[in-house]
Amino acid sequence: LDSGQDGQDVVYRSAVGERAVISGAIRITGWQLTDPGRGIFAAFAGQHPTRQLYVNGRRAIRARTEDYPSGFLPAFVWILGVPIKLGIEFIPTDLNPAGWRDPATWTNVRDIEAVIVTQWKQMSVKVASVTPYPEFTIDPLLQPLTLLLPRPQPVKTGLITMQDPGWTNANEFLLRDTMQPGPWSFWQVTRFENAYEFLDQPGEWYLNNATGYLYYIPRPGEDMATAEVELPVLERLVDGQGTSAQPLSHIRFEGLTFTGATWLGPSSPDGYVTDQSAFHLVGTNHKPNIWGHDQNVVRTPGNLYFRFARNIGFFGNIFEHLGSVALDFDTGSQHNRIEQNLFTDIASSAIVLGGVAPEDARPEHPAQATSDNLIAGNLVRNVATDYVDAAGIF
Repeated sequence: LDSGQDGQDVVYRSAVGERAVISGAIRITGWQLTDPGRGIFAAFAGQHPTRQLYVNGRRAIRARTEDYPSGFLPAFVWILGVPIKLGIEFIPTDLNPAGWRDPATWTNVRDIEAVIVTQWKQMSVKVASVTPYPEFTIDPLLQPLTLLLPRPQPVKTGLITMQDPGWTNANEFLLRDTMQPGPWSFWQVTRFENAYEFLDQPGEWYLNNATGYLYYIPRPGEDMATAEVELPVLERLVDGQGTSAQPLSHIRFEGLTFTGATWLGPSSPDGYVTDQSAFHLVGTNHKPNIWGHDQNVVRTPGNLYFRFARNIGFFGNIFEHLGSVALDFDTGSQHNRIEQNLFTDIASSAIVLGGVAPEDARPEHPAQATSDNLIAGNLVRNVATDYVDAAGIF
């Protein structure tokens, strides 16, 4: 983006009577019924990883298991004073539907994610591999020891090994009395997501990243021959980055629609391990703690992103069908205005202003400060749809 010059703004606006749309999605056509028994349609989408899908303007649901599936338990032990996060033990049970009750039958397991919603946090971590039931047994010496009672017989289970660093980071928040992962960690499974085997409800979808085929079960009334199916593929629709010495400035956006973007960060081995309000842990620079927080966190990036931005204005725009933070003003944001906009169907926060990095909390020079911004008269609804820990406006 180019800054305004000589006191004049650069203005991006819709023509009178029109609504210009800035979209990062592609249209998917050519749907065929491939599994009549389950009502699954398929179409070739190509190599376009994403985390969202929209059918006739309505958000589809990423294929998932039922909530709180039976027979799954995260396993954690100490060995010579070192915490070991083994993974998720499982025993197949007919309390779960036959189509996905046994993880040994899941395909493309490295694309599957285990999700927990707990306290003010949400975490999603990718699977690495599956040891079938009953081929996994914790070493008897590591089984819990009950005083004055014989050590219990080893329990045979299966084991879902998880990808790091996401799994390690998801278990850094320990209970003070037991030094085991507590309710701020990955202590239970809320659900699993993103496998063909999980497709069992109308409105669910799955993208096979290896083959490029997209699968979907239509909702009542949806005709896949005529449905408008949009797959978001871009992660950033507007990228406005100034510097402390030369901030981006004097730009206005008026009467536009921003739509159809995704965010692929949670699809990496880092997963999505939230600390609070969509600020999350990545990498390996984290230590176990008993207070439920880690100071080394990163922001969820915006589909529209600004850094060292001055006198930027958003007036009367629509932000919809976005897979991350919709509008993100990072360090050094000053004298910006966000007024009379609609934010709807946003995966994370509608607006994030400022941050929690050291330069935000304790700026070393005035250019780093975030100040004198106005957020007023906006309608914010149906946000934090994918990342429920996010604030509407942070």
